[in-house]
Amino acid sequence: MKLLYLDVSHVLHPSVSTYQLVHGRSPWADGHSEYENLPVLEMLLDPYSDVRIILSDWTPVVHGIDSVKEHLGRLAARVVGTLFDDVITEVRRTIPLRSGDEREVGYSVEDFRRMSKAQAVSAHVAWSKPHAWVAITSEDCDWAPEVREGHVVITDMLDALGTVAAQLALATRLEVNYG
Repeated sequence: MKLLYLDVSHVLHPSVSTYQLVHGRSPWADGHSEYENLPVLEMLLDPYSDVRIILSDWTPVVHGIDSVKEHLGRLAARVVGTLFDDVITEVRRTIPLRSGDEREVGYSVEDFRRMSKAQAVSAHVAWSKPHAWVAITSEDCDWAPEVREGHVVITDMLDALGTVAAQLALATRLEVNYG
């Protein structure tokens, strides 16, 4: 399977809270709209019809996966889950015990909340073992250099996927990983 880990906020539209902090007003007041970069993502994913999407930010957790999928148009059919749901219900990890033994345990909601995006995606990749994967997010901490360079596109919280640089970076990662 080929996976795209997709943050909705900060990728498909600017971060509302960051935009308000920087500009003192809503991005919507400046002509931005929710999911405004969806046509760009659709165009970039068109050549890769076998890529499936894991929604990787809090948007589907807060608003529900069905609500998010309603906004994703033709990409909705590619959504196969959320990073949050998969990590807290499916992904397991091995932890050392004081006795020297090890035990396999899952992740709790609190574990997930404490994880960086890089840690959560890495845990998911280790569990799902995709043939290829790309992550597009604004969260830039904790990515190993080789992972960041080979699989990750970091977007600006104010511009999201709306810049030529972000679009070129995503097109390159898609071609390298799925081409």
